[in-house]
Amino acid sequence: MTLLLVALASGSAACPAVPPIHFHENVSVEQPVLRFGDVAELEALPTALRKRAASLPLLRLPGRQRQFDLASGWIAARGRGQMPALACWLAASTGGVSRVRVTLRSPAPSIRRRDPPVASGAHRTERLTLVSNSGVVRVSRVVEALQDARPHQRLFVRTEDGSVVSARYGEARR
Repeated sequence: MTLLLVALASGSAACPAVPPIHFHENVSVEQPVLRFGDVAELEALPTALRKRAASLPLLRLPGRQRQFDLASGWIAARGRGQMPALACWLAASTGGVSRVRVTLRSPAPSIRRRDPPVASGAHRTERLTLVSNSGVVRVSRVVEALQDARPHQRLFVRTEDGSVVSARYGEARR
């Protein structure tokens, strides 16, 4: 039993010879959360691990700072901490990249128009069905809209017992 523990602690038998994960030198992202798949080339990973590793959150990007550098050693340590199964691929070289430059792009501008009258939404005093889900439990109840709303907007509704709740309006739930 003691010999087995010594062999695992030394790390020699724990990691087979696998190709290392390489990091990109420059990364440009739009979303506020930097994920492992944004900064690393994951082709060396088995298919089963690749998708999980790509979605690992590394950090939430600072709002005002548009560009910053991350040490590749920090990225590797964060990846190992988030998903210990990556240790063998992250133990080796990081592809010669010592720092990863991350640039936060602004999302594409959107055109905002003046809101048209509610045509396909809920109207005030209209009877709606409020559907609440919690796991496999689904509760439906009749409510009255207290304001107009378009699909996917929040609105206040009154339940039959008189309580007022906020809910997101979905056209299919009418």
